[in-house]
Amino acid sequence: MNILLTGASGFLGSHLCRRLAADGHTVTVLHRSTSNLAPLKDLHVRHEVGEITDAADVDRATKDQEIVIHAAAAMMSTCTTRDVVYKV
Repeated sequence: MNILLTGASGFLGSHLCRRLAADGHTVTVLHRSTSNLAPLKDLHVRHEVGEITDAADVDRATKDQEIVIHAAAAMMSTCTTRDVVYKV
């Protein structure tokens, strides 16, 4: 299956990405240009660079996907406003 995964650079998302790829799925990860992708370095996945809060980025990333798994999160400790947390 074609699966879009958000939050793939995080703890949960990176493990989920690894499992989905191992199970033979075609995985696309939506991540920011500043994301630390070290946990995904040895995986064959498709990368879409964008913001989860940008509708155009999400629309582009979801094209041709059969499943979307939204594992992205915004941490209150790193966000300047609650609005960002609610958008994610």
